[in-house]
Amino acid sequence: MKLLDECLSIGCYTLTHELGRGSTAIVYKGTDAQGGEVCVKKSNLDLIGNWKARELFEREASVLEQLSNPGHPGVPKFIDRMDRADSQYLVLEYVDGQNLQELVEEERCLTPQEGVHMALQALDILHYVHSRNVIHRDLKPSNLVLGKDGKLRLIDYSTVGGRFVYPADGSTIVENYSGYMPPDFLNGKLDPKSDIYSLGATLFYAMTGLRPIEALTKKGRIDMGRLKAPRNLRKILKGMTELDLERRLDLEGAVKRLLKMGDMPEEISGELREREMPSIRGGASYFSAAVT
Repeated sequence: MKLLDECLSIGCYTLTHELGRGSTAIVYKGTDAQGGEVCVKKSNLDLIGNWKARELFEREASVLEQLSNPGHPGVPKFIDRMDRADSQYLVLEYVDGQNLQELVEEERCLTPQEGVHMALQALDILHYVHSRNVIHRDLKPSNLVLGKDGKLRLIDYSTVGGRFVYPADGSTIVENYSGYMPPDFLNGKLDPKSDIYSLGATLFYAMTGLRPIEALTKKGRIDMGRLKAPRNLRKILKGMTELDLERRLDLEGAVKRLLKMGDMPEEISGELREREMPSIRGGASYFSAAVT
């Protein structure tokens, strides 16, 4: 987080810190008129063409507004959007915490138990996102933020796609490929299980400190043998990162196997316990059905 030399005013918001910048946007921390903390995302017209910045901004704003009703604690809440002559601005709930990449770079890899906890929280978020016909498409360590409240958030929805939409801007995602993207994307396919692959690869990194691309076997699979964890957990992550889309674990299968490992934290389980999954017989809640 970098303190700005001079505060910037955008509408009723005051920007005080730069949180980061990427190929499509600059992200700031700021305050609203009441002094509440907010996150403000500015489309970066200096780095990419105006048409691409507008497309990505419009997509992210629309999706986050959709996901904010009724909302999920793991998805940053949409607050406001503004169009200005120089740029466009998206105002979101500010999350005070660190992303998983920052934690690993500080030599703080997750333990296997923490990995299971993070996996269940992330799957809970994906269950909500997928139920709204949204596929994230860019799930990676820097986009999973662990708040100081101990809860996980999935951020950055600029590359989202619908269930039946083929990637139109794959080049933007591929530029910084580190092994989190499933082969489905490279083959022009888009499926909810694509996010499951990315989550499995992210958890591997968070528990080993190795980028998936640094731990590939000759067959292009992530070598789970390099993960010091119980055999069952390695098998689950192997199933989540199966190259074959048809054979890859889906969300329901991943949750079922993780719960069988035991030691499920209540604060994580609550979100899915309250949701119904039509695909599960009897209309039972997701977690109770998954463990039967």
